[in-house]
Amino acid sequence: MRKRWTAVLSLIALCVMVVLAGCTKSPATPEELFNKALKASTELKSYEFSSEATLKLEFPDSLMQADPATGMIAGFLGDITLSASGAYQEEPLKTEATMDLKLGGDVGMTIRVPVIMEQDKMWVKVPNIPMLAGIFPQDVVGKYIELDFEQLAEMDPQAGAFNPDAFNVETQKQLGMDIMGVLLKHFDEEEYVEIVNVEEAGLPAGVDASDVLRISLTQDQFQQVAATLVEDALPELIDVLAKPEYAALLGETIDAEQAKKDLAESQDEIKAGLEELKEMLIINELSMLMALDKDGNTPYSNLRFDFAIQQDGEQMAFKGSMSSTMTNFNGTPAFELEEPTADNTLTIDQLDELINAEMAF
Repeated sequence: MRKRWTAVLSLIALCVMVVLAGCTKSPATPEELFNKALKASTELKSYEFSSEATLKLEFPDSLMQADPATGMIAGFLGDITLSASGAYQEEPLKTEATMDLKLGGDVGMTIRVPVIMEQDKMWVKVPNIPMLAGIFPQDVVGKYIELDFEQLAEMDPQAGAFNPDAFNVETQKQLGMDIMGVLLKHFDEEEYVEIVNVEEAGLPAGVDASDVLRISLTQDQFQQVAATLVEDALPELIDVLAKPEYAALLGETIDAEQAKKDLAESQDEIKAGLEELKEMLIINELSMLMALDKDGNTPYSNLRFDFAIQQDGEQMAFKGSMSSTMTNFNGTPAFELEEPTADNTLTIDQLDELINAEMAF
């Protein structure tokens, strides 16, 4: 039904960062620490969380001057902060999160969106966005919109029937383990990890950590890591993703032989693309700080990036970070959002009727 390639690629990218650290032969055995963390993640049944992601884009002058609309877009995208807080439990499956999207520049707007997700439904509370006042009736603001996954599947003629196995948490964990197993075979580097003194790591107050690791990737290392991933690891990753047990999770069945044939036929094109990227990409910083507690849980992590794409003497820069704090591991999570009820909830069909009436259709 729903394609999950974006999620899978994100998972692979995160696994690469972890593997680069885990393969080191340091006497402090970071590999053992990461195996402990991986085991703890498979046993994680509930937690509470807070996170923040920031992104700052710097557009080249020629792009800003060529199209006035770009300046408007830059106002939205030039300085973005997305924060979230909430709780998760595996059984029965439930996640709630309150997300705050802050747009910088001349926009200066903050949008708050509470979300609740269960096994087969999701509820999104409609935020108050002045620029959408002519589309969303004001009496809809503050109410939940109920998204029934089975109904959404029926509305998409190209989608298959809703399969609850697409959200199977145990399958997601096993996929992560299988991806890690492949990557561990192909990365054996000693240059990517640094063990940081807990007291000197700059952790937020209240984070209970027994070990801290910093994983980093430089511009010189990027080319080799990318080549190893594409040439050596990717064929085996295709075999993993093609396993029948992951078809529901990915939303499709993958023909491994055809995918590997296509990959082999594209090798020259991929290598040329990596070589071109090497000339264009400037990595100033790409690092991740991970704090582990005595049980192997990850109460804090922080990914920082600062890179630019250079072309024709100009640069487009991307700077930002993604931090996450987790607490109450395997405890009773505190769900604080207002529960959806018949009085404060609209279905997709009801929302569609209200919008059409608002726009006089």
